Amino acid sequence: MTTAQSLPVTPSAAVQPTAVQPAKIGVAPVNANTIFPKAPQDLKVLTYKAMGEFSEKIPAPLNYIPNMDVFEVVLSWFSNRAVQPLWLHGPTGSGKSELLLFMANKLGVPVSIISGSLDTRGETLFVRTESRGEDGGTTLVQVPTDIIKRYRDGGLIIIDEIDKFDSPVQSALHPLCDYKELYVEGIGLIKPHKFTKVAATANTVGEGGSMHYTNSVVVDAALRSRFCFIELPYPPAQLEFDIVSSHFPALDGELIKSLIKVGDHVRKAFDGGALTMPFSTRTIVSWCHSMKIMRSKSLRSSFQFSYASSLPSDERLAAEDLLHAELDDDIDLPLPELIKALHHN
Repeated sequence: MTTAQSLPVTPSAAVQPTAVQPAKIGVAPVNANTIFPKAPQDLKVLTYKAMGEFSEKIPAPLNYIPNMDVFEVVLSWFSNRAVQPLWLHGPTGSGKSELLLFMANKLGVPVSIISGSLDTRGETLFVRTESRGEDGGTTLVQVPTDIIKRYRDGGLIIIDEIDKFDSPVQSALHPLCDYKELYVEGIGLIKPHKFTKVAATANTVGEGGSMHYTNSVVVDAALRSRFCFIELPYPPAQLEFDIVSSHFPALDGELIKSLIKVGDHVRKAFDGGALTMPFSTRTIVSWCHSMKIMRSKSLRSSFQFSYASSLPSDERLAAEDLLHAELDDDIDLPLPELIKALHHN
C-alpha cells in the first residue's frame, strides 16, 4: 500500500491554491520495428496520443542515430510496467538526453525535463507561484509545474544530470521516483498516471569524486537504489561514421574515418588523465563544421579551432601529437590536398 508523500513547499498566507485539471492521453501497442526498423521483431512498444496541453510532439534531435544495443533496452523498459525509474549514464556528449528525446519523438510521448543544477531548490520543482489579476487586484496563485503535470497526465519525466543536484533536491525526488501519490501544498493530492515514466541522465552513477566530472556530486544511496542503470558509451566506429556522415553527407568518407581514429586516440588520453577535455561525437561533428568554416585551411587548424585550443597550453601539444601520429605531416596540408593524400595512401 502506498501513502501520499508531502512535497516541500514554502507556504504563504497570500497565496491561493488552484484547481488541477488532468489532460487526456491514450496509448496503443505496436511492433517496434514498424517505427524503428532495426528493433527486434518481437518487441512491442507503446505509442502515445496526447490531447490538450503538451499535445504537440517534442522536436527530434538532429540527425540522431541510436546505439541499438542500449536503445533496445530503453525501449523495452519504457514500454513495460517497470517498477524502477531508469538511470542512463555515460560520458559527456554520448547522446544520453538525445536518446530519450529521440524515443519520445518517435513514439509521440509528452516530455517534461528537470535540469540538474546546484542552484535548483526542492520547493520549486513541483509548484510555482503566478500573479494573476482579478477584479482590479492581484492574486498570487500556486500552480503545478510541468513536472507535476507530466506525473499526473502520463508521459516521460527526464531528470537531466541527476548527479548535479544537492541533497535537499535529491530528497524531494524520492517520492517522484517511487511513483507514489504526492501531496503538494497549494495544489492537493497528485496521483501518478499509469503511463508515467521517470528517467535520469548523468555522467556518473552518483558515486561522486569523479576525476573528470568534478561537478558531479554524491547521490545518496536511498535515491540511487530506486533506479535501474544502463550505460551509454561513445558509439562504436561504424555507428560514429554513420552519425557524422548524416550531418555531412558530402564529406569524404576516408577523412571521416581518420577523424574517428584521432578521436579514439584522444579519448584514451582523456581516460588516462593526459588530457582534461573530453572528445565526444559532438566534438567530431564540431570539427567537421570547423572545416567548412575554415575551408581550405589545414586539418591542424580546424582541430585547434574545435578542440585543442580549449586545452591548457601544456596539453595542446600532446593533443596535436595524437593528430600527427595518425596522419603524419599531412595534417598541415590544405584540406583538398589532404583528402587526395588519404586516397593516394
